Amino acid sequence: MLKSLREFYDWQQTKKKSYEEMTKQETELKDKLAELDNDRLGALADGDEKKLERVDKEIASTKRKLEITEYQRKAKIEHDPQECLPFAEKIRKEAEQTFEKKQKEDEELRKKIEETKRTYLKLVADHHSLVSECSKLQNEVNEAISPLELSLKRESERLRGQAQELDRKLFDMARPTGVHNDEAITGEMSRLQKEKAEAIRKANEIEAQTKPVKHSVRPLREHVLSGIGSPYFIHEDEQLSAAKGELGKFEMATPTSGQSEFGKDMAKRK
Repeated sequence: MLKSLREFYDWQQTKKKSYEEMTKQETELKDKLAELDNDRLGALADGDEKKLERVDKEIASTKRKLEITEYQRKAKIEHDPQECLPFAEKIRKEAEQTFEKKQKEDEELRKKIEETKRTYLKLVADHHSLVSECSKLQNEVNEAISPLELSLKRESERLRGQAQELDRKLFDMARPTGVHNDEAITGEMSRLQKEKAEAIRKANEIEAQTKPVKHSVRPLREHVLSGIGSPYFIHEDEQLSAAKGELGKFEMATPTSGQSEFGKDMAKRK
């Protein structure tokens, strides 16, 4: 608070206190007048001339005090121009000096905000370029390996066919009871089982190579937090909160941010 304002408020408080005291005094004088009027009526009823004279003098004196008090009390409500002028001049001068300093702070802050905004927008642009580069690379890679997919799929199918053939051999070698006491047959079946497992393993491995390559770098707008939206864009409500001095806590988005509990559960199952 400005020093001149504090002095003005102190002065106002003093006037207010004085006004309250005079209001109290005015009430007391009115109460006294009411008592004196009763005393006067009593003196008239008793025919006491001396008491009547004394009461009349006291009434006149009390009325005069009341008039003075009422005048002074009303004067306390109104501000004397001669009293107000020095306060007004001092407050205005100090305020103008303070605003000059604040204007310099304003210019410095706006400059920093502008620089920060440029940095922020540059980072947003860099991230957009990163997403574009990943998408371009993804297309290039998938286009490059596309001719290989047919031969890889054929090899995968051949291996799965081989596994099925081995499975049939194993079935044919099995006795009706399912019990094998012949060591030679048991050994051969063990070998076929291993060949079958190896064929399936290679088929799965080759199939994995036929799947399109995908990148996981998402645009900023796709990163969302519940009730906030994308944490990487400055939203209007965030600006308003910041203007009120209420800075929100920054929270990094995760792959499951903004998802329902069901969505998170399904993501875990993938």
